[in-house]
Amino acid sequence: MSNIETLLIDQGIRLLNSLYYSSIIFLVSVGLSFVYGYLNLLNLAHVSFLGIGIFLGAELIQQAVQLPSVLSTVGPFIAILIGVPVLIVGIGTVFEFTIFKPLYDMEETFQLLATFGIVLMLEGVMNLIWGGELLSATAPSNILGTVGIGTSTFPVYVIFVIGVTSLVAIGLYYFFERTRLGRITIAMAENPEIVKTSGINVRRTHVLVLLLSALLAGLAGALWVPNASASVGISLDYIIISFAVIVIGGLGSLKGAIVGSLVVGVIRTWGLVFLPAFSLVLVFLLMATVVVVKPTGIYGGLES
Repeated sequence: MSNIETLLIDQGIRLLNSLYYSSIIFLVSVGLSFVYGYLNLLNLAHVSFLGIGIFLGAELIQQAVQLPSVLSTVGPFIAILIGVPVLIVGIGTVFEFTIFKPLYDMEETFQLLATFGIVLMLEGVMNLIWGGELLSATAPSNILGTVGIGTSTFPVYVIFVIGVTSLVAIGLYYFFERTRLGRITIAMAENPEIVKTSGINVRRTHVLVLLLSALLAGLAGALWVPNASASVGISLDYIIISFAVIVIGGLGSLKGAIVGSLVVGVIRTWGLVFLPAFSLVLVFLLMATVVVVKPTGIYGGLES
């Protein structure tokens, strides 16, 4: 195999890895963008659903592989795609009615402080339940195996995550562009007073958007854990990255979340290879450039 072919294969593998990373941060960032853009809630605690999803995913996968016969093969994927999202929606419902509801009418500074306190509290709870040790659950990745790319092998699970995220993005587009509830959500962000006078239950829409956002973050955690190890503190790593995606792509924009995630994923992946000490700095530089050139982001403003 020639040097050019080897180089192309290496770059192709890096591209797939960047798409995998972009998929995870998209699922986290798009929910945060919706909550902030549509509900006007600066909810840092959103990323905690990622951490909870990671640990719940690891636990459910470990239980699923102990099931008999074919269930031990199908079970881990059911745990990731159905089990964790359902549990996250349940947890999100409790949080919505007990913690988040009073925050909607507060100023952004108080929302920021309150939700960051919730992040720290949940990190402590996760540390209390699961401890400080790494938790591994690689069954889904092991089941799917690897595929040969030239002289290298590549995990099929990474391609699986990219595929699932692509379907989620298509589903979100359909929801906001083609369904009545999706259009109500966008209208509520642009002019909530008109929506209220139309007799629409704004409170119910608030709950649905927040639960959808929590579900996406939890799904991101469940998809993340088979390719890595769960540890307390992961949620905090995604706070800054998620805001970088929102700033680059544009607040409340599905297209912006997609483009922002892709850009950040590519910069981080190639940056870790060629400039590992500055990979995160490069993201911040791009974010600062976007703020100066186009403060509303690439797809700035809420989509109508």
